[in-house]
Amino acid sequence: SALASMGAFEEAEDLLERLGDRPGVDPAPLASASEQVATLVARAAELDQAAVERTLAAPESAEGFLAAGHASSFRNRYQQAAYAFEAALRAAPSDTRAWVGLGRAYAGMNAEE
Repeated sequence: SALASMGAFEEAEDLLERLGDRPGVDPAPLASASEQVATLVARAAELDQAAVERTLAAPESAEGFLAAGHASSFRNRYQQAAYAFEAALRAAPSDTRAWVGLGRAYAGMNAEE
């Protein structure tokens, strides 16, 4: 769905569920989309959890910020991702992963304009 393509996975999941519950709507065609969106919701939750765990494990390292940046990018929240990657670079200025993530976040922001 369009919501899922924008990173609004939970909203897309809710919409598909409500559509399937409507009288006269055949839920069969929605099943594939619902399955795909459920997979995206689960993956986003995994990324969010990884960011929290890495931050708690080593609050001064770049790892938590990198995980948060990747989780935000996955949800197409590029401004938020850029902040996280910038924080990772403050913690580890030569971290290639942070530079690549920051570049992708900036590209995502430019693509939205």
